[in-house]
Amino acid sequence: MLALGVLLALAVLCGRGSAARAARPLRSAADGTANGAPPAPATPPAELVALEQKMATLPVVSERYTQLTHLTVTTTTSTGAPARPRNVNAAISGLASLTPLQGEARLSGRPWRIGIGPRTYDYSASAGRMDGGRPWIRQQDESAASLFPYHAGAGSRYEIDAGGKGPYAGLLDLLWTAVGEVTRSEATIDGRHVIGFTVAVDRLALIKSLRPSVLERGGPMQTLTVYLTESGLPLRVIESTATEYLVSTTTTDILAVDPPVLVAAPSARLTIGLEQLRRLRAAHERRAAHG
Repeated sequence: MLALGVLLALAVLCGRGSAARAARPLRSAADGTANGAPPAPATPPAELVALEQKMATLPVVSERYTQLTHLTVTTTTSTGAPARPRNVNAAISGLASLTPLQGEARLSGRPWRIGIGPRTYDYSASAGRMDGGRPWIRQQDESAASLFPYHAGAGSRYEIDAGGKGPYAGLLDLLWTAVGEVTRSEATIDGRHVIGFTVAVDRLALIKSLRPSVLERGGPMQTLTVYLTESGLPLRVIESTATEYLVSTTTTDILAVDPPVLVAAPSARLTIGLEQLRRLRAAHERRAAHG
């Protein structure tokens, strides 16, 4: 799953402007060294390589997690002067299983998304008010796997499958895009000793269907810090992005591994298809335009 903060950050980056495992994507000269060369791919230390191999074979099938996102967006006024920064905070709590494929997540304590097998439902209070009581929107081409953080990989709606394996295939894919130096640290999280690795990564290289102009121009790198247990479990992952207009930080914490997961789909009378909702909204807009 792409975190809410990551999705918003990508939307800002792409608005302003198939990967193969064998070759890393090229970056624009603006993100390279002084002579215009793209930054060198990271050479992960042997310790990280060994932990990545363990991560790829973890027998994890379900987890309980939280994702906390903080965004600061800076814009300009009509005169070109900096406007007052806007801060946005979002807290997601989720429970997801890969076998069987199901999950649910709440946003700031309110219902947000439910997934059962190949289908997900997103909660929208405004849709419910417009349609007379159907607040759950059936999403197209998005499975319940999207509710499992950093799973991604094959079948992801948003991300290219770059070869990562296991329950955290998406995180391994993201580490594959790393450039520059890898910084090592140690910490204790919830009483567990973990080893941290911080590196610059290129999430844009993994996003499907980006315009060629966006890929050619590139964008700012993200800073990724992953805290791994000795078994390779990514107990905490922190992604940060900083541009002239946006500062975003998303922290994902695993609270429990292999908890029981039992999720029920919303009642059919409470759901509406995405295309049907679009037609309904268009009809509302036409009526509003004609008074």
